Amino acid sequence: MEQEEKQAKRNNIRKQMKNKREALRDEQVTDLSQMLTEAVVSHYDFLKAKNILIYRNTGKEARTDGIIAYAFMLGKRVFIPRVEGKTMDFYEIHDIHECVSGFRGIPEPPEEAKKFVFLKETQEEDVLMILPGLSFDKQGNRLGYGGGYYDNYLKNNPACRKMGIGYDFQIVGEIPVCEWDQPVDIVITEKQVILPE
Repeated sequence: MEQEEKQAKRNNIRKQMKNKREALRDEQVTDLSQMLTEAVVSHYDFLKAKNILIYRNTGKEARTDGIIAYAFMLGKRVFIPRVEGKTMDFYEIHDIHECVSGFRGIPEPPEEAKKFVFLKETQEEDVLMILPGLSFDKQGNRLGYGGGYYDNYLKNNPACRKMGIGYDFQIVGEIPVCEWDQPVDIVITEKQVILPE
């Protein structure tokens, strides 16, 4: 598939998914997010991980506050992303209310928060990154918002389990893949758990 054709298909999927998500009513977002939270917090990868790297939702994205609260309850360390220029890093929070409005109005950790660092002895199963996405396919490919922040982070920090989460309608047959795309190890929606081939 030519690069231009591939990008056109990717942009078309992005547009469709944004429209479908925006059409959700607030109570649907609440209900679907609750079901998704239950599926995530009962999953082996979540229970095993000591460190949870997770986004804070914005707009009608699948909500993550319930997952974060559960992680705290289980004594896990929680890190959320902060974007600075072209790079993104994860910083520790101890309470969801510590967050401040940041890049594009997305809640971010405060300035003084401690950065997450992968150490040589860091085991892959000790760290679970929970990623947002506009779309996923059953091969574990993820289509983000186009900024490349997560792909760049994962290219430089591969030692973690990667869980993509979203609504079931965000699963498509196939996402055209670019060379910089970083696939996820598992996809969870409110209806299914997808383990890529």
